[in-house]
Amino acid sequence: MVVGCQHHYQYPPILQEADSLCVAQPDSAISLLKSISAEMQQAPEYVQKRYHLLTIKANDKAYITHTSDSLILSLVDYYEHGGDPAFLGEAYYYAGSTYRDLGDAPRALEYYQKALDAMPGNENLKVKSKVYAQMGDLFRYQYLYDEALKSYSASYRCDSILQDTIGLIYNLREA
Repeated sequence: MVVGCQHHYQYPPILQEADSLCVAQPDSAISLLKSISAEMQQAPEYVQKRYHLLTIKANDKAYITHTSDSLILSLVDYYEHGGDPAFLGEAYYYAGSTYRDLGDAPRALEYYQKALDAMPGNENLKVKSKVYAQMGDLFRYQYLYDEALKSYSASYRCDSILQDTIGLIYNLREA
């Protein structure tokens, strides 16, 4: 019965391409996502939700300030209640980033913690590293230096496992 209830999500390759562009070339990812917005309206719901999450991700990577929480909260709700569980942690992360931009540090920290809880063990270490780093920044801005150091150290551990030298450099700079 469990096998019959499982859903196999297959995303269009163009969304994978946009996801890859988000990190190195977020402006290109934004352009690509805008170019497919019309066809995404006809896509299945799970594809539309992934598209919207990638749009938020690309904007975040391009340092475009989040001005509203309505879209990310609808995505969080979707992923909490039956969407592709692989993206729940990422949805929480971008909810935290949205509240960071809106100046609501307690709520941002709440969503960042939910992101960590949604990614147990060594799952999604790249996202976990970013979560810990963002938490460290928020703690530092509030003069909670011990908590900031703990968060930066956790981010450092994730980047060490990933052998991400650039992430390690940023972590050392912040700590």
